[in-house]
Amino acid sequence: MKKRLSNCLSALCDRLIVKLLGAWLAVSAVVLFFFPNRTLDLQYASDVSLPVVIAGVLLITVALTILDRCWTPVRCSDWFLYGALTVFSVAVLSHGGTVQTYITLAIFLVMAIRYVYRDRSLAPNVGGSAFWLPLLLLVGFFFVVTLVIAVLRYETYGAPNFDFGIFCQMFHYMSTDFVPNTTCERDQLLSHFAVHLSPIYYLLLPFYMIFPTPLTLAVGQVVILFSGAVPLLLLARHKGLSHQVTLFMLIAFAAYPALSGGCFYDIHENCFLLPLLLWMFYFHEKGRLTGVLLSALGVCLVKEDAFLYLVVFAVYVLIAERKWKTGLILLGGSIAYFIGAVFLLTTYGQGIMSGRLGTLIPEGGGLIDAIKTVLVNPGHAIIQLLKPEGDKQHKLLYVIQMFLPLAGLPFLTRRGSRYLLLAPILVNLLTDYGYMHSVYFQYSFGVMAFLFYGAVLNLSEMNELARHRRALTAATLSAVIFVLLTMPTAVSLMRNYRDNYEKYERMDAILEQIPTDVSVTASTFLVPHLSEREVLYEDFYHSGTDTDLLIIDLRGGHTEFVKGLEDKYTNAGYTCRFSEEGLLSIWEAP
Repeated sequence: MKKRLSNCLSALCDRLIVKLLGAWLAVSAVVLFFFPNRTLDLQYASDVSLPVVIAGVLLITVALTILDRCWTPVRCSDWFLYGALTVFSVAVLSHGGTVQTYITLAIFLVMAIRYVYRDRSLAPNVGGSAFWLPLLLLVGFFFVVTLVIAVLRYETYGAPNFDFGIFCQMFHYMSTDFVPNTTCERDQLLSHFAVHLSPIYYLLLPFYMIFPTPLTLAVGQVVILFSGAVPLLLLARHKGLSHQVTLFMLIAFAAYPALSGGCFYDIHENCFLLPLLLWMFYFHEKGRLTGVLLSALGVCLVKEDAFLYLVVFAVYVLIAERKWKTGLILLGGSIAYFIGAVFLLTTYGQGIMSGRLGTLIPEGGGLIDAIKTVLVNPGHAIIQLLKPEGDKQHKLLYVIQMFLPLAGLPFLTRRGSRYLLLAPILVNLLTDYGYMHSVYFQYSFGVMAFLFYGAVLNLSEMNELARHRRALTAATLSAVIFVLLTMPTAVSLMRNYRDNYEKYERMDAILEQIPTDVSVTASTFLVPHLSEREVLYEDFYHSGTDTDLLIIDLRGGHTEFVKGLEDKYTNAGYTCRFSEEGLLSIWEAP
């Protein structure tokens, strides 16, 4: 009797501690979000009323006690603790945080999730509307936020010529002449395929022809990226993951920082890599060779260097699964395609852009020399992986931003061969081309597909309780980082568009009056809005004074560069036809 009483008292004490801790974190988060003096220094603590905090904690504790009694199967106080800690983490990091802060809060979140899922009875499977409704709502939220960023970058004249303006003009040419020509990419009339071999873009052409606007491309990229959720869902279900675990992984996918961050710099052909690779992985797991090969062909058509992803997967299939037919076809086919692409680019185009692997190529060398460096001098390659750039640890931060949102799942396997699926990220780390190890550019889409494939495979080999814990951790960390990295950009763009709506409307009205049959040289952020022209140059790279019009973006004021442009074109006989301070000016050729 005494032992039973002791156990009951101990359980009640534990429950009370959980409620008090959750209530305290919730009140702390509210204070951090809404208190006028939003800072974490010592003075901040002295400005907050302690009795108010205590009253809030006690009030929430009482409410949780009532909920626990009325809704016993759910254990509301446990889930409230997890939710309060998640919101508190966002509140703390919204004031700024170091890598150490991220890791510390991530550890606390993992501990909270392990507590919530401390026994199998708390890991129920769900289906029907209980699965699809939250899936659509949560994934839809991340989709809409990412879409807002993509659209408002264009609407607020924040998308530059490189690369958005280039692709806008390319699609204009494709919709009229069916050829991917541009003039603003290399300051001359040239096929974009002379720079990068990306016929995959033709899949977007029918939609552009129906809606001939740059917004079609901005929206198209977001739709293409989020379409990867379909093969990921099918893959997760095929590998035996429950509805709830699948839901968590899809939330982690939709909130993954590299997915939304990759849209911060507008459309790029790499967006096709994510869904195509996931479809290839799904068809492979289903044993459908035809689907694998069609997906692999699509990957090749993305860009000449996309063959590397197929080589990695082919090696994985050969070593880890001993599937010789699939592996050899993928390996041989991808290498053959790359050789053909190199021949076309070298013979008819401007060659392979191997300069991005400059850390591996000696002076005067080429792509073959980079491969030789890795094979002959692996120590040099290893040094490059996490090498700081000056006093900045960009590569280390990139690794954390890629793996932390997945709760380290790609590493959690006893099969050494599965680490081959991590190989694509090495290419991003070996280069000193900073954009390739940043989640805010498009170079992580292919890597992301491999990481999620490995995560699903590893989850499928865990017990059900471990699956729930790991998947919920990944969903939570991805969502927290999404709120911290992506949401501020969306909010900033919305405020900018709201506050300067009339200015952007005015700029639209002025540019719409420019005839489409004239040649134009324009500032970088104006190029996408003038892309329906056959002759269009960016003023920074165009050395001549040979177009009908020069249009200058004056939102940054009369900088030295703008003054130089005006002097240059005035000396060439151009006259200012229109100028509005803080907006733009239009200069006409003699």
